[in-house]
Amino acid sequence: ATASICVSPHLQARFPPDTPSVLLRGVISEQVTEHAAGSPWAQRKNIVAFSGTFTPNKGLVPLVEAWKSLDLPGWELHIAGDGAIAADLRDRARGIESIKFRGLLNRHENAAFLAECKIGINPHEVSAVLGNVFAFKIIEYLAAGLHVISTPMGPVERELEAGMTYIDDNAISSVAKGLSDVISGQRYTRLAAEAAVRLYGGDAVASALDKLLHGVVGAASEPVAARA
Repeated sequence: ATASICVSPHLQARFPPDTPSVLLRGVISEQVTEHAAGSPWAQRKNIVAFSGTFTPNKGLVPLVEAWKSLDLPGWELHIAGDGAIAADLRDRARGIESIKFRGLLNRHENAAFLAECKIGINPHEVSAVLGNVFAFKIIEYLAAGLHVISTPMGPVERELEAGMTYIDDNAISSVAKGLSDVISGQRYTRLAAEAAVRLYGGDAVASALDKLLHGVVGAASEPVAARA
C-alpha cells in the first residue's frame, strides 16, 4: 500500500512501519461544535444519550434493561435513531417515563440533541480483536461536551480518555454499574471536548491529510537508489 487512513492503531499496525499513515477516527462536523459552544455545560439537562443505529451489536437491549434496573432520580435516558430492533426496544421501555425515544435525527438535529445532554453512552458489543472496529460516536460525544461511557474499542488517545469511563462489556450488570458509578460519583464532569476538536475537527483533519498527501508524493518522487 502507498498510504493508509485508519480508524484505530490496531488497523494501522497491519501496514509496514514505513507506510505513510493517518489515524482518522472521523471528522467532527461544524454543527456539533457550534451547538456545543451555544450550550453551556452548566445549563444542560441530566440526560444520558445514545445516538445511532438500532442493531443488536450496539448494546441497546442491555442499555434499556440496565436503565430499568436502576434508580437514578432526576436523570433520563434519551435514545435517538432507528433500526431493526426499534419495536423491541420500545416494548422493553414501555411504561418507563425516564426513557425517551427521540426518533431518527438529521445531522443538525443530532448536534442539537447532543448539546442538551451530559453523558453519551456506547455499550457496543466487545470485539474479539480490540481496535478492529471503532465507533465514531465516541469522538462526536466528546466533542459535543459529553462524558462518555463505553465498552473497550482498542487504544484511545490519552487526552480523549480523560473524558471517558470504560465498562468491561455490555452485560446488563456492567452497563448498570457504569451508569451508577459515573452518575453517583459525578464523573460526568470530566470532559475532553477541546482535545476531541483539536484532534478530529475539520482543520486538524485537513492538515493531517495534507501532510499525508505530501508524504506520499515526496516518497514517490525519490530516486529508487535514494530509497534503497
